[in-house]
Amino acid sequence: MPNASYSSRYQTYKIMKIKMIKSKVLFLTAAVVMSIVFSCKNEDKLSYKNPDAAIEDRVEDLLSRMTIEEKFGQVFMVPGDLSDGKEKYKDGIFPNEYKTKIQI
Repeated sequence: MPNASYSSRYQTYKIMKIKMIKSKVLFLTAAVVMSIVFSCKNEDKLSYKNPDAAIEDRVEDLLSRMTIEEKFGQVFMVPGDLSDGKEKYKDGIFPNEYKTKIQI
């Protein structure tokens, strides 16, 4: 008889463990879905994406969100495709006067 009792308790334990895992998975799934929904709603409120906002406000909002590296990349962007005419850029993409170390 003690063996049967142990077996039923073990079965109950396994069932409870499976239910616990299922509830954790359900909770995590709900949390991920909610975070995606809320982040999409937040994106609609970005001033720089609002065509009805003033241009100055849109520019100010976008610049405040950009990192210094992103701003630098926009200012010193290389136009065109580098696959052709590589000899044109043999000394780098910046003119000689800009080949100094930038202090940030």
